[in-house]
Amino acid sequence: MSKILTINTIQEAEKIKDIIVMSCNSTTNRIKSFIQDSEGIDFFHTIKFTQIGKDPIKDTSLNFIEQLNQTFTYLVSIEATKYLLKLHPEHAPYTMNLGTQSGYDILSNNGNIIAEVFSATSPTSNDKINKDCKKLIANETALLKYVFFYCKESFGSLDYYHKKFPDIKIIQINI
Repeated sequence: MSKILTINTIQEAEKIKDIIVMSCNSTTNRIKSFIQDSEGIDFFHTIKFTQIGKDPIKDTSLNFIEQLNQTFTYLVSIEATKYLLKLHPEHAPYTMNLGTQSGYDILSNNGNIIAEVFSATSPTSNDKINKDCKKLIANETALLKYVFFYCKESFGSLDYYHKKFPDIKIIQINI
């Protein structure tokens, strides 16, 4: 499966989410099996440096830490795409550029909507919101621009960013 996905419907997005969940289940089972035969630093070494994980959408082995990071970014992408499909169905289909693909994380078929997505422990980690907003603001042709993010805790005010980037909608999403 390619890391560039075209999504026409919410049902298509849900199918991708199901694949990601199955990938997580597969990796969880592999790790459970490995934990029984491993201890301490050997276990940490394995999850850090070997391909004990699985690519979230492709049937290939992957480093666990990479799987962890990609999984949550992909889930945010899916939920953001569903949000856009509900709010702006007339701009479908939407293209999700997953992984390290270049371009915007989400792009409407006609280019009128662009979005960046991320997951983090805090939305201000690594100045991510600011960087994503700057990337979006550089595009002068898109009519609607979004930053979608997930962090476990409910994040307080984003007023600073709303004032700094009034043309960008910044949305905390649930996964």
